[in-house]
Amino acid sequence: MKTKIKITIIAIILMNISVEAQEKITTENGAKSDFIYKDGKISLGNNDPIGKLDISSTSTIGGYWNPANSTIKVGSSSSSLILDPNEIYGSSTLYFGAKSGGSIAIFRSVDENGNNDKFFINRNGFIGIGKNPFTNLQVHSNGIDSRIALTNNHSGSNASDGFVIINENDSEVHLLNRENTSIKFSTNGNERLRISDEGDIGIGVTQPKMKLELGGLSNYDGIKLGNYFKIRTSSLSSNHFVLENIAPTGNLYIRSKVNGTLGDLILNDAGGNVAIGTTNTKGFKLGVNGKIAATEVKVATYSNWADFVFKEDYHLPTLLDVENHIKEKGHLKDIPSAKEVEQNGFFLGEMDAKLLQKIEELTLYTIEQEKKLVIQQKEIEELKEQNSRIKDLEILVQKLLKNKK
Repeated sequence: MKTKIKITIIAIILMNISVEAQEKITTENGAKSDFIYKDGKISLGNNDPIGKLDISSTSTIGGYWNPANSTIKVGSSSSSLILDPNEIYGSSTLYFGAKSGGSIAIFRSVDENGNNDKFFINRNGFIGIGKNPFTNLQVHSNGIDSRIALTNNHSGSNASDGFVIINENDSEVHLLNRENTSIKFSTNGNERLRISDEGDIGIGVTQPKMKLELGGLSNYDGIKLGNYFKIRTSSLSSNHFVLENIAPTGNLYIRSKVNGTLGDLILNDAGGNVAIGTTNTKGFKLGVNGKIAATEVKVATYSNWADFVFKEDYHLPTLLDVENHIKEKGHLKDIPSAKEVEQNGFFLGEMDAKLLQKIEELTLYTIEQEKKLVIQQKEIEELKEQNSRIKDLEILVQKLLKNKK
């Protein structure tokens, strides 16, 4: 009987018989069925069909596998598809496909005035939400911004929970963790980068305590800026750190700016010279334009120290020679003049040695003067003694002369 009913329905559709009155299909036993044919439309359960095939049913599947309450069941006892106006279920995998066209399926909202496409599954495997996709997964919003929310049972599933990826209205991308926990980035099963809930970034560090913290550094490891500048550990030990500029030319600047004034410490590209407040070290390892304050300065070695002054063969200039040189040159011998210092500066170690030479010469002059003073003092004492004797003799002579009278 079922077979004859199906054949009858197909025949009616193909023949497109124009019948003005409503007719019920007669079954093989002569009874009238619930199939209605009217105005070229077939209905099951509806006396006034609307579509070409109108199936009216008040039963619902109910959200579980319930073929008995389905409106339509297609298939066999082992594999079937059931549906009602609100639900579609398959007893096994459901396949959706399209022979041609760009999309396998498009899900849209519709009303009496039109439609709005919401979800796309394309033949190339691209999936689009809100727009026909140009890549594997595209989420598009015609509103203020588009969002993807990731939630689970731990985070909760409300609008204030989970992790959200936002393409904001100003085209900025916002990664939002609503859980007050870290965001982790991993490769090859290992964590590489973490952003803490305080905004600190750790690379190789699981609990960063600074705005940027690097950990797990091996030898010759660190940060590279551009092609030439590195902040890295030494190739000898990860406990030694290096600021490195390996550009063919160019200095390494450490700069501060106070009230619009720049203060630079420059590592010069010409042999690693250091410049403070200047760009020109004039060929020396350290060039400073300004004052230097230090608790101690040490010249490690100096080969021409002034102890030669105390050697027996040293020719000590006479004070007359010194006086004549001062009158002629206006400065001590072997000491640069004020004009020479202004033009060329002086070497601290060399100047200290020359000043020590003058001090040692003064020491020798002082020793010589001391010797002369000792001799002079002895002579003075002898003269005093002689003068005292002379006075005693004068007194005696005076007495003798007085007695003769």
